[in-house]
Amino acid sequence: MKKIIIILIICVFLLAYTGCQPSTVEEQPINTIVTTVVETTNTPILAPINNAVFTYEEYEESNDELNFNINMTIPQISGLDNEQAQTTINDILMNHANIRKNEIINYAEADFKSLTAGMTTWPHALDYWVEIKSIEQDYVSLLISNYTFMGGAHGNINSYGFTFRLSDGYLYTFTDLFEEGYDYYDVINQEIYDNDKEFIGESDEFSYVIEEFMGIEDRPKFFIQDGFLTIFYDPYDIAAYAYGHLEFRFSENVLVSLK
Repeated sequence: MKKIIIILIICVFLLAYTGCQPSTVEEQPINTIVTTVVETTNTPILAPINNAVFTYEEYEESNDELNFNINMTIPQISGLDNEQAQTTINDILMNHANIRKNEIINYAEADFKSLTAGMTTWPHALDYWVEIKSIEQDYVSLLISNYTFMGGAHGNINSYGFTFRLSDGYLYTFTDLFEEGYDYYDVINQEIYDNDKEFIGESDEFSYVIEEFMGIEDRPKFFIQDGFLTIFYDPYDIAAYAYGHLEFRFSENVLVSLK
């Protein structure tokens, strides 16, 4: 009797801790195909700056036969004086979202085609969201992330930085951030070595990094927030999956100027 009580207490604790709730979803036939799409909600993300306003486009799609589920929050900008710049920015953001969406659908279709009789596919999932890191008079910087699951022990998170010039829609590359001739590579690497030893394996304590850190690559992923440059890495880029998304945020004097 004591064993039963202990087991019940453990189960109640686990449910409370994880937030698990009994499923209320009705069971559907295996071969039913259900696809739903939710269009623009036009929910403002930020108040206007220089007449620029970001809105969400919420997109949902699911397919029981192919066993995938997609939930996306896609940013779109409006209110710019230069309509061509606005179109350019929105096209880039929408194209990126479509690439991620099509990847998960293509994987699901390929897995479905490889099935033998009586088998079912792994569930496939895509969650896609945006964080607006900066919106200034002359530029906007976004971090777009997606979580994908295509079977296995766990899914994975990938993030992408987008920094646009609002006057013409130009998408900045990393080298655009610095004046010509500025030795940003050595300056940034030196700051990492001086201030982030626990990340790069130079500390006597436990290191996050799988292998010896060899410095930033030529075109690292980045965003700008509050005038500070941040370089970021996805799980497995330089560290174990358990450490997730890692960021190096640099002092303001590292970022010379946006041209």
